[in-house]
Amino acid sequence: MAFLSRDHQPIIFAILATNLIALPAHAAVRNCKSGVTSDIVRAQTDLLGKRRALQSWTIKAAKLGLDYTSWRLANRKVLGCKPAQGAPNAVDCVAYALPCTITQTPTPPGDKRRVRPRSRSAPVET
Repeated sequence: MAFLSRDHQPIIFAILATNLIALPAHAAVRNCKSGVTSDIVRAQTDLLGKRRALQSWTIKAAKLGLDYTSWRLANRKVLGCKPAQGAPNAVDCVAYALPCTITQTPTPPGDKRRVRPRSRSAPVET
C-alpha cells in the first residue's frame, strides 16, 4: 500500500475489515394473488380507454388490500383495446394482471431478531 499515506492506511483496513463481517440479510419477495380483470370500458381513444381500464383494475385489485393496487408491481400484465362493435370511432379496452406486493422474507423460527414492517403512514426519519 505504498500509494497510500500512513494516515489513510488504518481507515482503509477498517473499511476492509467491516466488509468481511457477515451480516444477516433480508430479501424482498413478490407476493401475488389470483388474476384480476377490469371491466370492459368504452372510450373514444386507446389512451383514454387504457387509462379507464387501469382505473377499473385498480379498484378491483383494492378489494384484495391496498398493497395490491400497483400496476407497476403486477405480474402477467395484459392491457389492450379493440374497435368497439356498433360504435364507430370508439374502442373497448380491458386490463388483466396478477396483483402483487413486495414484502420482506419472514424471520426464521427461533431467531430473536424481529423486523417489524414500517407503516406506510409513518414519517421517514432522517
